Amino acid sequence: MTKVAVSVLLIVVLVALLASGASPAIRFAKIHYDSPGADNGSNRSLNGEWFSITNTGGKKRSLRHWKVHDKSGHLYTFGSFTLGAHKTVTVHTGRGRDSGLRRYWDMHGYVWGNAADAATLKSAGGHVVDRCSYHAPSKSEKVCAAASSSDLLPDQRMTSLRNFHVDTTEPMAPGRKLLRFTAESVNLGAGPLELHGSRPNTSMPTMSVRQRIQKKGGGFRSRPVPSFMFWAGDGHNHWHVSDFVSTVLERVDTGSNVGVGAKQGFCLTDSNGFRLSLPGAPSSAVYKGCSQGGQTSLGVTMGISVGWGDRYGYKLPFQWVDITGLAPGQYKLTGTVDEQNYYLESNNSNNTTWTILQLNANDTVTVIQQGPHA
Repeated sequence: MTKVAVSVLLIVVLVALLASGASPAIRFAKIHYDSPGADNGSNRSLNGEWFSITNTGGKKRSLRHWKVHDKSGHLYTFGSFTLGAHKTVTVHTGRGRDSGLRRYWDMHGYVWGNAADAATLKSAGGHVVDRCSYHAPSKSEKVCAAASSSDLLPDQRMTSLRNFHVDTTEPMAPGRKLLRFTAESVNLGAGPLELHGSRPNTSMPTMSVRQRIQKKGGGFRSRPVPSFMFWAGDGHNHWHVSDFVSTVLERVDTGSNVGVGAKQGFCLTDSNGFRLSLPGAPSSAVYKGCSQGGQTSLGVTMGISVGWGDRYGYKLPFQWVDITGLAPGQYKLTGTVDEQNYYLESNNSNNTTWTILQLNANDTVTVIQQGPHA
């Protein structure tokens, strides 16, 4: 690459052609145009390429017959699908079974250009709702709802998955065989990941969530995110945020999905000082717990400070994947923080780690290989 090419800045074009001139409620969130690893054309590689659309409004919206196309004319059309308020749907390029907020284009080749491309979102009536384009990028994805240059953003990473144990004695899963493990997400960015949950009254069981982003020179801004907070749910009497870390177990030989992590709720705290030499890292924990007034609370704050980690040890409730009935062999366990890309951070391309394991016939586990991690 020439010096001229390297010096080209990322050009962001985000245009909303609405009569009022306001930003659209339905808009592009991100385009992950460069699939991780080599572009070998496998379905897994194709599904590493995706785009996401978010509903920033307060009401659900039907996207039936809405269309997305790239610069070359590849066309994706939503079927009968409704996007909830403050929710984000992700559409992967490859083949798969549509489920909830995860959809599949069912393409047999890559769509998004690694060097440059442009995405256009159109309503069922053919009106342009939003556009997002990129040129000469330095990363593997484009954040269409771009951050301000004054934002101090977090950068969430996963440490290595570790402390693998096979458990056949869990009272909450009688008769089941469980693969237990420790998972930890760490913040290596310039600012904390801070989440504020709130609800108008105790008759609502869940809290809506906003991400508070610190600004250079002081102050902060706040943005709504599609996650939610709920009380207990995993044997702990405190508030949790939904689906912060996700884990998937696959067969190495076929790539087929054979299990998912049972843990669905997370209390984000500064539980482990990971890299306190980073600029802005506090010497002691800032985010310490998620009870904060108990079950009747109307507001909760949780987060992960710069340089700190949020660790979930293998002994915790639901910190497992059910492996009942799986034959001995090699499996790949993948852990991803913020898989749905709800939270604004400085780099979304480094949120995943993986470990290849040998499940042995005597219910022991051997680590074969560790993937990239913090």
